[in-house]
Amino acid sequence: MLPRHDRPCGHQIGVTMATDRDKLIAFVRETHRLTGETDIVARGKAGREVSAATAADYARVGRARLDLEDDSGGRLMDGVSRQSWDHHRAALRHEATMAFRAHRSACDRAQRSQDLQTAARHAWASRAALRAYTAVSTATRPPDRSAPRRSKRKTLPKGDGWQKRAWEAATAAMRPALACGWIGARPNEIELGVALERLQTRQGEVVQVLIRGAKVTDHSGQPERVLWISATSPEGQALLSAIPEGATRTEVRRGAKRISLDWSQRIRPLMGGKPSAYSLRHQFAANLKAQGFDPIQIAKALGHLSVKSQKRYGSASQGQGGGVGLVAVDATRDVRTGPEADLVTDYEPAEP
Repeated sequence: MLPRHDRPCGHQIGVTMATDRDKLIAFVRETHRLTGETDIVARGKAGREVSAATAADYARVGRARLDLEDDSGGRLMDGVSRQSWDHHRAALRHEATMAFRAHRSACDRAQRSQDLQTAARHAWASRAALRAYTAVSTATRPPDRSAPRRSKRKTLPKGDGWQKRAWEAATAAMRPALACGWIGARPNEIELGVALERLQTRQGEVVQVLIRGAKVTDHSGQPERVLWISATSPEGQALLSAIPEGATRTEVRRGAKRISLDWSQRIRPLMGGKPSAYSLRHQFAANLKAQGFDPIQIAKALGHLSVKSQKRYGSASQGQGGGVGLVAVDATRDVRTGPEADLVTDYEPAEP
């Protein structure tokens, strides 16, 4: 964000029209030069392709953290945890980009109509958005945990029905989030909101599940993924129970910390052993592998950009009998295979 004395406000630019124009043109040219040092233009083109649900989610983050009237650009990444870092970074870069595009276009229109005061206001706002974008892009992620947690695939409960035992231990308020975890949603993704819809298809009744990715960067993750789960499967029945009676759709939302407490304070003590919310995700991966799903389908179902990331999740030998309820899956990005997969960082060692 520019210091206030550097902002090209109408009364600060000068007295005569010629002086106003000269200062405005110089300021706009400098902004254009600074723009060339970033990827904000390319991101603007990509940003128009996000879904309505993702755009609404990004706008919510932007309203809370992006303020072009503030010298610092707003709260931006201040206080964002490592777990939420990728999501907030993607959201704020998107919102700053959209603001930059809007104000730059408004500035051009105002210049063409000779409304220099309006043009100056939008020129300053576009510079403010650019600086916010740069600040977010260069912000430093919080440090790793001192002792990364081990993969939960090593602590998966024995037996084919442990998810049902977790379900029985959970309270009614906990169960919708547990149902989403059953089909691979991360706690942080459930916190963002998981959309459920009951549908009739040629294959029978299914539950359509839309999950917005919580670990998404330019080089990892899936911004969105959609899973179609058979309504007759155990996980399908669990998801259906989250949809209010008489309705066909709903959104499940529960805080990630609250979900962790659900397991540590109630579900795990009643079940015994060391299961957690992430055990559900690892078991889902193990079941998909055991049932012979294609690695690309598994990557999409888990929200991964690379087929190699799933190697750190549950193994086929840990798969449960009785099949799996996944009917079909799709994701925003094409899954990378071969040498391109090595460039992806879907999995972080600190992920439980």
